[in-house]
Amino acid sequence: MSAWVCTGIGQLAVIPQSPQSNSPDDQLGLIPDAAMVINDGKIAWNGPESDLPGQWANLHKVDLKGRVVLPGFVDCHTHVVYGGDRLDDFGRRSRGWTYEDILKAGGGIHTTVQATRTETVDNLVESASRRLERMFGYGTTTVEIKTGYGLNKESELKMLSAINSLKGTQPQKIVSTYLGAHVVPKDANSREAYVAEVIETIPDAARAGANFVDVFCEDGAFTVDEARAILDAASAHNLKLKMHVEQLGRTGGTALGAELGALSVDHVDHASDEDIKALGKAGTTAVLLPSAALFLGHTKLPQAANFRAHNVPIALATDCNPGSTPVEDLGLIASMGCSLMGMTPEESLRAITVQAAVALDLQGEVGTLEPGARADFAILSKDSRDVREVPYRMGASRIAYILAQGHTLGVGPGEMGYHETSLLKYLSELPGS
Repeated sequence: MSAWVCTGIGQLAVIPQSPQSNSPDDQLGLIPDAAMVINDGKIAWNGPESDLPGQWANLHKVDLKGRVVLPGFVDCHTHVVYGGDRLDDFGRRSRGWTYEDILKAGGGIHTTVQATRTETVDNLVESASRRLERMFGYGTTTVEIKTGYGLNKESELKMLSAINSLKGTQPQKIVSTYLGAHVVPKDANSREAYVAEVIETIPDAARAGANFVDVFCEDGAFTVDEARAILDAASAHNLKLKMHVEQLGRTGGTALGAELGALSVDHVDHASDEDIKALGKAGTTAVLLPSAALFLGHTKLPQAANFRAHNVPIALATDCNPGSTPVEDLGLIASMGCSLMGMTPEESLRAITVQAAVALDLQGEVGTLEPGARADFAILSKDSRDVREVPYRMGASRIAYILAQGHTLGVGPGEMGYHETSLLKYLSELPGS
């Protein structure tokens, strides 16, 4: 793949892993009037265009005409592989049913399990591909995908097979998580038997390409003791740990995640101050999922100030799934982080880029435009002047173009109506496109 240069960047947001200071601009690594060199699908150099090194001077150039550029987004918690939908659940919830009521009545996750078990791998890949294509249009270039809608060994491994197929066909970087411990399926012989089956499946999940093991530690799902047994088995097979915790109430899952050194604990809506303090000591990332609470009508959302006070890294994710948050736009999630959770615009942008990369153990590879990182980046619309417009423009995506590894091009909602064919033509003619 040939090297090329982006010139005419009005504002480049590098979003560094280690900012030089706590100032807002340093948190985002802003460079005005910038240029960026892409070589072999990675960032080779960036800085003021006037400082472009001579060794890159004769490369193919694309003039971005003063546009804003930032890293592609990293969605570190999704469930985008599934069969069917949950429209009936949505109607029930709108009539006053709770998440727990729906689950006890055989709906919720059980509805999706039934639909997913009957789908072929090809059909699961096809439906997930459409979701990923839309997410790409919103600027998301790295996606974590969980299993958890099979709930038996055969179907969970089928889901991993579908995720592996997506890894080879989608422009995004995709990582996979085995979530056999989502809930106990209705057809399980017993809770004990199903926990044993989940543990027994872990070696096969590892061989099938799973990067992580996750457990839903919650009333109605799995207890702290059951989660510990599953996660201990995952560690024994060198799989990194993740947890769904404290979404519906406090169970002790956050403290367990900190104790076991989980890479992330996700939701944490009902975590206590002591739980949050434990995360800070462990260095575990808290992945906050505001759209899940909003979609389910919950009023309690975790607040950034509590995590900030204890130096807990914060990431944001869509939790894209058919039941509790069918959201695909991480820019919208960044807005929610600010409006509902008290995050600053800079924190929210870091939470969907560099901090989300840490939650996937991909720091330095994605979520930043520092040299050596993948050349995954988004270009904002013609009328955007600052990267902080991403969280500011709630529900009105300013993503115009998306590049994956510097050559796979997507066009986002922010370019609708402009028909700026000259820029699109330049981008589509990049080496390797």
